[in-house]
Amino acid sequence: MKIHVRPRSLAAVVVAIGLVPILGEAPVVGGAKVVGQAPALDQTQASAPASVAPGVVTSGGVAPQEPGAEKRLSYRIEASIDPERGASGTARMTVPFSALWSPSEVRLDLLSAGEDSLGAGTLHIESVTSSRSVEIARDSAGVLRIVLRAPARPGDLVELDVRFSTVFDEQIRGWLGYASFWSHEPGAYWYPDVIAAGEKRVRFKDFEVTLEYPAGHALLTTGVLTAPPERDGDVVRATYRADHVEGFSLSIAEGLETLELEGDGYTVVGLLPPDEAEALAFRRVVALAAEAVEWYRDGYGFFPVEQIGIIPGPRQWGGGFPLPNVFMIHRANLNEDFLRWITAHELGHYYWGLYALSATSERLDWLNLANGIWIDHLYLARTSGRTLEEQWRAPGGIGAFTDFLQAQLENREARLGLTREEESPLDFDYNSLIRHSKAAIGVYLQSRPLGAERFLDVQRGILADHRFRPFGIEEFVRRLEEAGAAGAGEFFDAWQRGDAWLHFEIAGVESEPNESSWTHRVTVRRPGTVPYEVDVELVYASGARVVRTLSMEGFGDEREQVLEVTSSEPLRDVRLDPNGALPMWNSSHPDIRRAFLQAMVHAGMTEPFLALARAQLAAEPDDDFTRYLLTSELFALGRHEEVVAGPVAEPPTGQVAEACATRDRCRTAILIARSLSALGHAEEAGAILAAIEEQAAALRLSRTWGQAYEEIRGR
Repeated sequence: MKIHVRPRSLAAVVVAIGLVPILGEAPVVGGAKVVGQAPALDQTQASAPASVAPGVVTSGGVAPQEPGAEKRLSYRIEASIDPERGASGTARMTVPFSALWSPSEVRLDLLSAGEDSLGAGTLHIESVTSSRSVEIARDSAGVLRIVLRAPARPGDLVELDVRFSTVFDEQIRGWLGYASFWSHEPGAYWYPDVIAAGEKRVRFKDFEVTLEYPAGHALLTTGVLTAPPERDGDVVRATYRADHVEGFSLSIAEGLETLELEGDGYTVVGLLPPDEAEALAFRRVVALAAEAVEWYRDGYGFFPVEQIGIIPGPRQWGGGFPLPNVFMIHRANLNEDFLRWITAHELGHYYWGLYALSATSERLDWLNLANGIWIDHLYLARTSGRTLEEQWRAPGGIGAFTDFLQAQLENREARLGLTREEESPLDFDYNSLIRHSKAAIGVYLQSRPLGAERFLDVQRGILADHRFRPFGIEEFVRRLEEAGAAGAGEFFDAWQRGDAWLHFEIAGVESEPNESSWTHRVTVRRPGTVPYEVDVELVYASGARVVRTLSMEGFGDEREQVLEVTSSEPLRDVRLDPNGALPMWNSSHPDIRRAFLQAMVHAGMTEPFLALARAQLAAEPDDDFTRYLLTSELFALGRHEEVVAGPVAEPPTGQVAEACATRDRCRTAILIARSLSALGHAEEAGAILAAIEEQAAALRLSRTWGQAYEEIRGR
């Protein structure tokens, strides 16, 4: 792997190219999970039309379609970039017949670049020219109408030369700290977009873009350089190409450094923030992305993007967001475990959502999101030594079980497939809790009967057959059932509904002694609304264990099933879901119980949480994570005496190795120190912090430790 670092003192031109472009989902509307409140992006609304130079009456040259070529909207742009203002130049637009408003009319969106604070479009079209005269009319609905005097015919391409200018969005500049056009959807472009019949848009386009910009700036775009950049004094001129992308994004920053990793057939380029700690984190992100690209390419047999760029997202959000061949990583959470997940997650969008496409109106629908999360969890499991089941329960990633349980505890709207318009009035984070987490759990549960390798084969088959084509739940179910996941259709019919509830309970246990053995009968009831299989563990008097799986079909119309087992000894205990696969409150697996406790915290169920957390610690005194959750909640409530008195935790007294043996123990120790300080014991609190400083740093808790230190010193 080659490594290229482009210094601050040189012009850094970085590009992200690929065959296709791509949360949390502003970044709230796309594919990656986003933590925190994010303002919505400007949406296309009616406003005053852009100005058109008077007397310009030309255009509509019709060129024949090139034999065998795809009929895609294409651009040849020459523009100058002013980092303080925006872009200006000329775009030769080749518009296919399918993108015309009618055979006699082309419509350009005057709100392609969004609106200013007064509601006026920030894109200004100065002229439209071509070889044939046309009539140009403004439109009160925010479009520029170009009427062809000679109607186009099916198969024709209409060429327009459009002179335009636009300005950077100052809100986006404020979020990022540098200027950026995201170009992932209408309203976020920096060049004119076409509105076809029925208000439809051409999703994927081709670009050849020549840009002039000031030397000393880093420019990261969607395209690949067609030749080395040329410098003329204080100006750099460079030409880029990008085929079959959603748009042509660009980000420009003065004096920043870029890092480029070149692998076998791919390149990863990152724009490094000026803050030293953030720059270190983004160097790590670039390396993590390169590792994930190699793994994905080996697992799926290809990687759909030849070169991928990474830019720093807003500091107030956590998560990421995919742009055309460039993705953002937000800066609110730069912990190593989270970065490993979110980087792999963003790369997954380039397979699921922007290669295999959504069958709905959503750019990244729940089904593609879920398949992407499944593969990023498999990647994390395979590269961290965990099983796939352990990875789904591990902290640091999406936290799907916790999120879904929280939504259930809060009785939230849980239907899968809501549009953005339907989601908008909801007063909770539907995107994270339902569109991401519930969807992902559903796909994960249907992968379990098949096993990871067979489910990976299902995904490979979908990708092979759906290059830039939509696939939906019906086909997904068909492929699952053909692979051996019986009942997948019935499962997803129930899982998509708002009342989806996965729950089992022990209805009765009978043990009958025989001459030389015991017959045990365990009755399991399925009160939940979702049909699925469940594992039951029988624990015998000697401690021996046996696990049996009750099939989905076995519950029948009565929703009850009897498990009968013969053994040589009496029964001591019966447990549900011993392997921790199901998001239900009575799972016997400690990781699921901890997820339930976290969900109770998020749902604001304080007193029930405190009672259950204490009960969990009484049963499992070494449960460091539950101890940290309980300590954190008591601290937030101002109940400092309870934090330091136990049984929450025992304050560390110089036994540093024990106090900071794990990350959770160390975080607990820091909270104990802060509680002691709040109670007036600043000296004792300071001694604890001094004792654990080195170990806290080793566990990547320096910032948390430092904040506690400053707080105690301030008292």
